[in-house]
Order: sequence, then structure tokens, then C-alpha cells
Amino acid sequence: MALAVIPLLAVLPTIARAQEHNIQPSIRSYKTVGTTELKAHVFMPTESVKGRLRPAIVLLHGGGWNAGSPEWTYDDAKWYAGMGLVAVAGEYRLSDQKTVTPLEAMADTRDLIRWVRRNATDLAIDPHRVAVYGISAGGHLAAAAAVFPHEEESKISAVPDALIFLSPAVSIVDDHWPQILLGTHAEVKDISPAENIKK
Repeated sequence: MALAVIPLLAVLPTIARAQEHNIQPSIRSYKTVGTTELKAHVFMPTESVKGRLRPAIVLLHGGGWNAGSPEWTYDDAKWYAGMGLVAVAGEYRLSDQKTVTPLEAMADTRDLIRWVRRNATDLAIDPHRVAVYGISAGGHLAAAAAVFPHEEESKISAVPDALIFLSPAVSIVDDHWPQILLGTHAEVKDISPAENIKK
């Protein structure tokens, strides 16, 4: 396995730049379900680049599928924006052990990625360079977008071009919590990315 090592001194200027400018997000609605409006918190880089499209990164917070908010990933989003990426901290529906399950969060994640690609011109990004960064349960949602096929793929793809994980929940078949959240809506083995990777 090859590892890319980036010296800390090389990234310190970009980290300092993001903190110095105190980058704030533009909060936009990407989806409405009933009375629930889901938001994309968009962090734009401070330095303009003429004639070149930027890569984008979607950040998904953790919280066991039933807690958390996009603000949990703000520090990481600012860091990526300082590196020159358009960073989007995403909101998804949180499980209530009744009608909202991880299945809905998976659908929200796909719709968020599609929203980013659909708005590529407005965001000045390359729609073919969209990474997804997931923490814990957010890691599950990121991996699920890459692994599980869905009918909407014929429209705008929700498959990430790259994945970045931090303590991801990618193998959840032995975890009872997701099954509690799913109830009778699905079996946990059917939404566990590691167990469903195809050739």
C-alpha cells in the first residue's frame, strides 16, 4: 500500500490562511422533504483561480445516524477551503426510530452529491472531481453512495470520485444499533458497504 506523506510545514500556510480569513459558509437548501428543508453549508476558497475549475469535497458528520449537524465538520471544511477546494458540509435526516432511518440519510447523501454536481457551474467546480469525506456514520453514508446502485444514477451520478474516511462505519453487520434504527424497514446486512462490494 502506497501512502502519500505531506510534511506539516507544507500545509501550515493553508491552515493559517483558512483561520486568518475565518471563512464562513453560504447556507443553501438542497432538498425539501415535507416540511423539512435540508441545507448545504458551502465554504468557498478565499483565493480566486481564473479559468480553472476547483475540486469539491462533501463533508458528512458522524453521530450514530441520529445526532449531529453540519457544524460538526466546520473546522475540516475550513481547512479544505484553505487548501483550495469548495467544501460542502452537508445536512441529512437523523433517525427517529420511527419513520426516518439510515435509509433516508443514504438517500439524502445521494441527493446532496447530485446537488453539488448539478450546481457545478455556480460553484465553479469540476463535477468529475467530487470527493466525499465521512466521519463514523457519515463514513457509512459516503461509502454507501459509492457501493450501492440506485435508479437515480441514470440522471446525475451520486457516486463519489474519491472517498476520505475518519473512523468510518463501513462494516456494520455486527452492530445492533443500526438495526434498531432500521426497525423492520431493512436488514442491516443489506446496507453494510463492506459486505456488499461487487466485482
